[in-house]
Parts: sequence; C-alpha cells; structure tokens
Amino acid sequence: MDGGRRLLVHWPEAYKALVLEQMAGAFRGQPVVGDIEIVPSFHLSGASAPELVASVRATFDVDVVALVSYDLQHSHRENGWAFLYLALLPIVFAPGSEVDSQLLPDTAVYRADNAALLFRAAGTSTGHDSFALVYRDEHAQAVTEDCIARAREELVPRLRQELAGFATRIVGVPRGR
Repeated sequence: MDGGRRLLVHWPEAYKALVLEQMAGAFRGQPVVGDIEIVPSFHLSGASAPELVASVRATFDVDVVALVSYDLQHSHRENGWAFLYLALLPIVFAPGSEVDSQLLPDTAVYRADNAALLFRAAGTSTGHDSFALVYRDEHAQAVTEDCIARAREELVPRLRQELAGFATRIVGVPRGR
C-alpha cells in the first residue's frame, strides 16, 4: 500500500462483541431466525471453518452457525506537510501524516450438524484521514471505527438478502432433507 508503514490499531474483544451484538440485533425477530448467541473468538478453537463450526456445536445447542471474519489493513505515511515537522511546533498542527484503512468483512452461515455452507455475504469499507503526527493513534482508531460502522451498514442488507433467498429455497425442500 504505497510503501507506507503498517499500523496496528487496538481492537479489543469488548469492541468486537459490541459490533457483533449490533449485527445480531439487526436479525433478531426475523421469522426464520431463532435465538442468536454471540461467541467471542477466544472461545473458538480450530483453524478451519468446519473445525470452528464443530467447536460451537459442541458447546452450544445450535442448528446454524454464522462465522463473522474480517481482514483489516492500515497504511501510514507522511505527506508533503511532513517537512514542517522539522520545526517541532507544527508537529501538533500540520496534517503531515495520513492513514488509509481497508476493512473486508465476511459472514458465512453453516449448518451445525455437517458444516455445510448455507450462504455467505461479504462487504468492504475504506477510510482515509490526514492529521498531525502526535494524533496518529487516535485518528487511526477513529478511521478504523468508521470503517467498521460503514462495513456493518453494508453487510447487514447483503446478509438479509441472502437470508431471504435461503428461506425461499428451503420452503420448496421436503422435510427431512
């Protein structure tokens, strides 16, 4: 990404749980959705989707498992304003640093008994900000949170569309299949 340095932005489990709760809230009350249980990633064991589904099935009594994953990338670089950093005082005012973020969320829904993929939906979100160097961490965090909010807003309608299509498909399937 433009030769920029990588940034690590803190995304605590509590914030991940909040995002998942907001996504789950968008589906509670749907006719084909029963209870929704959010399982934090530190409770999951396994490297592949079937292993994760088996882990959740062994712990919870569920028929369907939705795995939400994401790829978050940041790039940080100095721009033309950075030459003012030599004067030290402008380090607080000159927007000589930039951060670009890209978030790629994905949700895959599996049958719990055999880990068969039922449907999936993906989204994308990008963010950009210019700021003074001393504010790098807080601006990077703000860009990340903005990306997450936009990605969730994009992903939820796609999941609803996939869920509706899945519900339509299973109506025509005879019971027991």
